[in-house]
Amino acid sequence: GAIAQLKSRGIDIYCEVVRWCDDLKSLEDRISGFILKGHECGAVVSEQTTFLLLQEFRKRTALSLFARGGITPETAAAANVAGASGVVLDDQIMLLEESPLDDAKIRRRIEGMSGAETLQIEDPRGGCYLRGLDKPGGAFAATASKQILEDPDVMDAIGKQFSWSAGSVAPAGQGLALAAPMAKRYRTIGRLITAIQTAVRELPRA
Repeated sequence: GAIAQLKSRGIDIYCEVVRWCDDLKSLEDRISGFILKGHECGAVVSEQTTFLLLQEFRKRTALSLFARGGITPETAAAANVAGASGVVLDDQIMLLEESPLDDAKIRRRIEGMSGAETLQIEDPRGGCYLRGLDKPGGAFAATASKQILEDPDVMDAIGKQFSWSAGSVAPAGQGLALAAPMAKRYRTIGRLITAIQTAVRELPRA
């Protein structure tokens, strides 16, 4: 299959997950590890925060784990201590110089965010949520809630449509509140990555 072909070329394959299920055990000989997408992220997430996922997965698998959601240099160091092989950056880089986000209105809105502004729609069966950032006064939450109530299985399909393109619902969660302080403190992605590397190396010794 495609995964075997990629692995034969020396390419690592990672599976992004929002919660543990026993079926994941069957993947262990086919993938290199898991990306743990915590509740802090956008689009489809579970109830578990990034660190709760990390703790659970570390008990259940020896594969490499990458933490995604609410990552700062300090939390990256903590994730490393907890057994993560690395971290994934998402919302928190949206105001850095390299960000492709050029909509001035959205940038100003993000600068003043606390994280509570993102919408959260719960799967009626419980355990999963759809998180995003709609334009002020947008009707997405009401429309999506009705669709999901009628057919909970459409949640994944709706989440895949999220985009940072103008007029779309952005795949953003609580972690977006980190964008302004990260931009103020580090300005560029290079400086943020350097700070993460330094924190991972030095903070556990403190």
